[in-house]
Amino acid sequence: KIIGVHILGSNADDLINYFALIMKFDLPYDEVGKTIFAYPSSASDLSYFLE
Repeated sequence: KIIGVHILGSNADDLINYFALIMKFDLPYDEVGKTIFAYPSSASDLSYFLE
């Protein structure tokens, strides 16, 4: 379960929204890691963050 996130750097404002949804709907991180995101984008790295 993800209980909090800190993100620093470029595109942090985009990435924090994904983590807010994950926490709001209590999504399991292993399921989110299987999601396909647009590439290339900062969101495409979410699956690597969640490994």
